[in-house]
Amino acid sequence: MKISCPGCGLKFELSEATKDAAFRKILDLAHKFGPDSRLFFEYVECFRKGQKPLSPKMELRLLEEVFLVYEKGEFLFNRKLYHVSRPLLIEAVKIICNKQLNGLENHNYLKKILANNQERLEAGGERQEELRKRSPYRNLQEPSELEKISRAGERPMDEAGPHRMIMKDGIRVMIDANGEERIPMSPETKEALSKLSIGRKMPGSK
Repeated sequence: MKISCPGCGLKFELSEATKDAAFRKILDLAHKFGPDSRLFFEYVECFRKGQKPLSPKMELRLLEEVFLVYEKGEFLFNRKLYHVSRPLLIEAVKIICNKQLNGLENHNYLKKILANNQERLEAGGERQEELRKRSPYRNLQEPSELEKISRAGERPMDEAGPHRMIMKDGIRVMIDANGEERIPMSPETKEALSKLSIGRKMPGSK
């Protein structure tokens, strides 16, 4: 039974391939890459020099190196550890494959693309943090439960004691700790009443 290399298209007997340890490991990696295997085999072909195919050992080493990044989501470049998601790694590999490069010596070109993307993302995050610090609303906090109740037009429990709500003549009335009746009003209602009182002349005023 003949099979084809997903990278170079070379046809060979499956029985012969399985006798070679490197071929067996390459086939195992193809399975681990799953639906992305063809893309990564195409990427490895960018290391070919001229028309000469890569040796099985060379192809295996390159696949194993890039698979570590694919599996762990991290790589070392210029003595700095970078983290990368699988979709971003795949997009970077596609960029290289679309350029149809030939004769790559190592994975540094791929790592450079990934590192630049990561640094741009980090720079964008730092910019957002700087804008947040400069914002006049940076110290605003989530309102407390008491503030939420107050904003809803209900007087919260305070030091004088709890309150209770009753219905009186179809109107919702609050009875505070002193037994006094209060009608809860929303902030909008309070503002409207305030405007009315400002515009209304008081008795005896000119």
